[in-house]
Amino acid sequence: MKFRVNTPTVVSEVIEGEAVILNLDSGNYYSMEGSGAIIWELLSQGLTVTDIGNWLAKTFSDHPDRMMNTVVGLVSELQMEGLIVPLGEDLPDPEPLNLDNIAVEKSFVEPKLCKYSDLQDLLILDPIHDVTDSGWPKANIE
Repeated sequence: MKFRVNTPTVVSEVIEGEAVILNLDSGNYYSMEGSGAIIWELLSQGLTVTDIGNWLAKTFSDHPDRMMNTVVGLVSELQMEGLIVPLGEDLPDPEPLNLDNIAVEKSFVEPKLCKYSDLQDLLILDPIHDVTDSGWPKANIE
């Protein structure tokens, strides 16, 4: 199964091996380093869970079942947080990713999704969330 980032609700960037993810609806932001950032990057490029598990197993010379369980667990967590959604059948596949350009560490470390809510009030109060389609400064009256 393929997934995509839940845009426009979720924005993200991978910077120097760390995925920084922001859910604009909830105000929560997330961080993943190492294998988590790699998996996020591969998911956002439209690779299937199976392809990601196989690629990780090959890259880190590890057992495919272990890698698959790792990917499935993280994908489940990302879905529960509303960060990714299944890629619809009617949507075109994203551009293929050159897997040779993915920076990997020497050894595999289990991915960990770190969730932060300390800026929630500020992010939710941001006027960008309370405007009409025409944008700021026209506040949404509803």
